[in-house]
Amino acid sequence: MLSLDPVVKARRDLPYTWATLDPARDWIALNGAAPDADVALVVAILTAENSGDLPLPAMSAVEAVDFLATAEGLVVDGGLLVRRGDFTIKPGCCGDLADWRGWDGLVPDALTPWMGHAPAAWIATEADAAIIYADGGAELGNVPHAQHVRVSYAEIEAALAKARIDLEAFTVCLDRWLARHASGDTAFAALFRDAFVRPPARA
Repeated sequence: MLSLDPVVKARRDLPYTWATLDPARDWIALNGAAPDADVALVVAILTAENSGDLPLPAMSAVEAVDFLATAEGLVVDGGLLVRRGDFTIKPGCCGDLADWRGWDGLVPDALTPWMGHAPAAWIATEADAAIIYADGGAELGNVPHAQHVRVSYAEIEAALAKARIDLEAFTVCLDRWLARHASGDTAFAALFRDAFVRPPARA
């Protein structure tokens, strides 16, 4: 069964005392089971990646949320972690959590969604199925790769529907965390939903 799990790439360089780093983890899953520590880590990563300042300024949780609430647009390294049996593809370099929307409505001959590069995973949208390749896309020109899996469009649609449920459920965890640590916020929560959870616009 195909699964598409929304994830954010972990960082090792956060100066925020309210976010606990775990050097053993590369990815943070966004779903309804996210504990407070993971929610805090996602907020901290968002703060770091959208500040543009080096070295990163130390902020309290409230200051970080206030900063994010004024952001013109949010970005965060991540995307969909693809799994089917033993086949796994992690989001590549320059992938963003919002890139999940590119998977919506995949049909034969559709363009591959952006999945990052190094490695550069990509999808060949053939007439009867989609072939997900582990590498060969982006600057490489969409060259078929030895590591790949063939999936139906129905599998993609079902897995993406579950990914959207996971993102919605994570926002519930985020709301609870904000109520405890930044109770005055409404703007950041709305910006997060707009940037990463809102369904893609259909033509």
